[in-house]
Amino acid sequence: MKKQKKIQFMIFLKLLTISKLSKYNIMRRMIPKEVLGMKLHDLSLGKSGKIIDIQCRENIKRRLLDLGLVEGTKIVPVLISPSGDPRAFEVRGTLIAIREEDARQIQIKT
Repeated sequence: MKKQKKIQFMIFLKLLTISKLSKYNIMRRMIPKEVLGMKLHDLSLGKSGKIIDIQCRENIKRRLLDLGLVEGTKIVPVLISPSGDPRAFEVRGTLIAIREEDARQIQIKT
């Protein structure tokens, strides 16, 4: 019985895109981390991730997109400032500083 429900749930998740998951108020703990992804702020130094979605305010989102942070782009945190904010990320061979509040709005997968 449990296996059947798990299969039905996984089929349901495949029908939804990652951006739609936040539209539907589905509890995060029910969704496997590999499917939902994680926030850029949670990525450890030296580990790489790929951008899934940017959910910042429109003017910040436009600036990040202009800097090359588009879906599928590889991003690696390389430096943390002494105060902890902002952090420096390597994107397409360039170091970009991103504030914590903006990094919390960028969804990635590892």
